[in-house]
Amino acid sequence: MLPELDAEFNKRIEAAKAEGKVLRYVGSIVNGKCRVAIEAVDSEHPLYKVKNGENALAFFTRYYSPIPLLLRGYGAGNSVTAAGIFADILRTLHGGAQ
Repeated sequence: MLPELDAEFNKRIEAAKAEGKVLRYVGSIVNGKCRVAIEAVDSEHPLYKVKNGENALAFFTRYYSPIPLLLRGYGAGNSVTAAGIFADILRTLHGGAQ
């Protein structure tokens, strides 16, 4: 989708692979501070095994640590998400939400 970034991301993917890691889009909230980044995670990380089309949330809490509570399942995917956004735009153009 952004070909100008392909070379850089391919380098990051290969560097992660060389260390036995994979890249994941990771968001966290710690002490009220939010952070989102693309990170290289190893096989011990709860997001390591997430596959194409899946979403996952790992909750590390006072009671779920060091092993987090993990919610994982299929997301909507590109086509379904795009169709939903398009439907929302059309609904907005035609006078509002239902």
